[in-house]
Amino acid sequence: MEDSTPVARKHLFDAIPPNRWKAIALSVVRVAIGLGFMWWLYSLVPKDVDERIFIPGVLLLVGLAVYVWFVKKEIERILGSRYPEVLAVEGLILSAALFMVIFATIYLVIDGLNPGSFTEPLTHLSSHYLTLTILSTVGFGDITAVTDQARLAVMIQMALTLGFLAVTIRVFSWATKRALVRRHGPDTSTQHN
Repeated sequence: MEDSTPVARKHLFDAIPPNRWKAIALSVVRVAIGLGFMWWLYSLVPKDVDERIFIPGVLLLVGLAVYVWFVKKEIERILGSRYPEVLAVEGLILSAALFMVIFATIYLVIDGLNPGSFTEPLTHLSSHYLTLTILSTVGFGDITAVTDQARLAVMIQMALTLGFLAVTIRVFSWATKRALVRRHGPDTSTQHN
């Protein structure tokens, strides 16, 4: 005689505790708000700027200071989190977006100060597009730097992109592993005798 008791299906999502789903949902909301806020601030950047101010260099320095501060705060949050993996993904997404907004702003301001700095006039969207093609190392070539100031800004982004990819990902991974070790104890499979 067969047992007619229904068998509950096991889904991949069943393994994730409800509290983790809540953490993931809150993280998605924070990412959406953070991205929206960054895009809103970016939309406020004027296309035409005062020529007497050396804005691109100032924007780079201020942007990098904000970026370092943001990454530091995210690491602190990861280290104290119950779900550090969730916050690490959130931090990577938001830090990448912040990195892109900083350089998109710089390119937009350079083009506003010196029209013709790029092969086509930049808009808010096209400067963000240029930043993403440089960050992703695709470099389609449809928008390129023409003036020395624009080329210098692009070269700085290229160099910092290498650091962003290598260091930021490594730092968030380290913080996540450290938080997990604090929470669960060291993994005996990775210890060497």
